[in-house]
Amino acid sequence: MASGYRRASQDAGSRVSINSKTHRTGSIDTGLSPVSIDTSASQVQATVIAQGPAVAFFGSCVINDVFYIHGGVKTRADRSPSNRMYKFENQTWTDITTDDSPVLSYHRCVVWNRGQYILAIGGWDGSKRKSDVYVYDVANGSWHEAALSGFPSDGGLNNHAVVPLKSKDLEILVIGRDGSLRIQRRHGDAYCLRGDPNKRVFR
Repeated sequence: MASGYRRASQDAGSRVSINSKTHRTGSIDTGLSPVSIDTSASQVQATVIAQGPAVAFFGSCVINDVFYIHGGVKTRADRSPSNRMYKFENQTWTDITTDDSPVLSYHRCVVWNRGQYILAIGGWDGSKRKSDVYVYDVANGSWHEAALSGFPSDGGLNNHAVVPLKSKDLEILVIGRDGSLRIQRRHGDAYCLRGDPNKRVFR
């Protein structure tokens, strides 16, 4: 990202000052690397991290101070999702994409079983909305698609929300937007997702 009035330097650790009253950070599809924002009374200071992936509408999560992003598109108008996966650790981006990584955008990722797994839920595969659940084994660096039952057979999810339920370690609240696989019918339904990544079964 960059300030609204100048392109930020790509040098790692460089800083730009932004007048918070009149300017905002640029959109992700400007092709600039992500920034961390530090606010003060009248200024916003951005630390630019070089060499970050240029993607938007990806799934993301954090495990033990390691930031993971998966999928997404290169620009807002791009309708072809990616299967790329990256992690940001110790100020360094690393491409950890594997051949079995699913092609998705507008999906949601959530940490499962105390960081052992990342679940990718729903999303857009380039032709339709999906209700599928994909499981990433963090230790082994591998993906698999889980069997899923209970969700409407003609339903799909994108731009939805996923919330782990603290009272139930193995339950996730999934809240619309959901609709048919291809038609722009939107609903605000809520679902409770339960399952076992080891058995590759969710409901």
